[in-house]
Amino acid sequence: MPEEVQSAVANSKRPAPDKRRQMIRVLVDKIRKHDTNPTRSECLIICRNIVKQYPSSSADMTPGGVIIGINVLHASELSIEESGSGIEKYLMTKAKNKDAQSIVSQTKEGELILSIIQLLMAYFDERREGLILFADMSSTAADIECTLTLPASPRLILLVAGDDVASGRWMLSIKSHVVCEGPQSGFIAGLAAVFATYYVFNLRYQEEAERTLEFIQRRFVGINPERGTKASRGKVTSKKTGKLVQKKGATVNPHVATLIKNLVDFEWGFM
Repeated sequence: MPEEVQSAVANSKRPAPDKRRQMIRVLVDKIRKHDTNPTRSECLIICRNIVKQYPSSSADMTPGGVIIGINVLHASELSIEESGSGIEKYLMTKAKNKDAQSIVSQTKEGELILSIIQLLMAYFDERREGLILFADMSSTAADIECTLTLPASPRLILLVAGDDVASGRWMLSIKSHVVCEGPQSGFIAGLAAVFATYYVFNLRYQEEAERTLEFIQRRFVGINPERGTKASRGKVTSKKTGKLVQKKGATVNPHVATLIKNLVDFEWGFM
């Protein structure tokens, strides 16, 4: 065990990130001396034993329900309460989709966040189905799996009554299966749940909604890393030529960065 890690363990403290990574490398080397290809279950047993023996130094001590060190639901609620009206007003004037007005008119009063997300997707030229699906209010999880084409990437499924886009009950699908029936009603609770899945399961944002998801990440939740991105990689279809092209990598999507900057300027005037 590295000296710095030994010192941290002796003082019941958490080692620095680089020392934790060093400890993992040492541990892997030790394991591979006994088994060059250990199974996942064998590795989990070792990890659990380490956490059990040194909880202060290795256990996840974040508050219950706070998977990424931030309460996604609470952060989103605060952000919408503080600046939601200004964001909606700006998007109403800028959204490319001609149906922007109908988005607002079909959304019940009190569901500002649902209106904003749909306007965001229209602004970024992303289809609603890239993140949100609608199903009949009376549908069960089994009904939805039989009647809807559920993609592999996460989707928030809203249960609606006819054309009334009220956001009461919701479900969450991953890998083409309904994995959660929302215990807490309301669109913002469902949005927080679907957003958290990308971090819980270490998933990349799907191309169909990656700009909207990155905006949620940076503007509503407040996750703004200096490096790295959860946007999809590889080749994508060019909207101009229709051909497959290599996607350019960027820490912050330029379209998202521009919108956030413009919103800051707009909110000063709106206030």
